[in-house]
Amino acid sequence: TGNVKPDLLDKRARLVAALNQSEELVIITDPEGMIEYANQAFERVSGLSSADVFGKDLNVTLSPDHPPEEYRALVDRVTRGEMWQGLLTNRRKDGTFYEVLATISPVRNEEGTIINYVILERDVTEDRRVELQIRQAQKMEALGQLAGGVAHDFNNLLQVVSGHIELTLARVAGN
Repeated sequence: TGNVKPDLLDKRARLVAALNQSEELVIITDPEGMIEYANQAFERVSGLSSADVFGKDLNVTLSPDHPPEEYRALVDRVTRGEMWQGLLTNRRKDGTFYEVLATISPVRNEEGTIINYVILERDVTEDRRVELQIRQAQKMEALGQLAGGVAHDFNNLLQVVSGHIELTLARVAGN
């Protein structure tokens, strides 16, 4: 750092402070996908420290249940220099899972060579859980409406049958 200008160090320090104060999970990898940086939000959500993941492949956090073909398609796309966005299921240090909406973007130098990848993730675990509960409640409501409709139709049929029985009994009683 002897030949780095002080204002550049100040800018870097501000950048690191901003990344660490972000609610979004921020991970930076080298071109081979080895983790070089993970912010405090990543540490908080995953339970893994920066030291735990530094120098490790990005898939260290990926759920083992993630379909390999989807992961290969993701890797193929970003290594071609394209951005990728989608839902990923990751594994915490304690073995539990969390879901993130992730964006993976290549970072290029002045010559256009990919020098890093930056991964921005938003923890959507709670959102997905609430969404699932709402869907389940909607299914139960639809089932209740269906059961109510069937019961109403069945009651109408019983009224017709009951009316015919009463008429038949009245005729039989008259004879």
